[in-house]
Amino acid sequence: MKDFNYWKRLHESEQLEEFSTDNIGLLWLKAKSIIRKELIAEFVLQNNITLK
Repeated sequence: MKDFNYWKRLHESEQLEEFSTDNIGLLWLKAKSIIRKELIAEFVLQNNITLK
């Protein structure tokens, strides 16, 4: 089973080919790209959300 750690290892070792041929891998890559501190902080600010 390809889990989070599988995709993380591929990404960290820059073996990116499989991401373009696997729907779950592509979803992992998209989620990783939007879950960055600066993007989350801006989203929270614009939407009056308080994270605990």
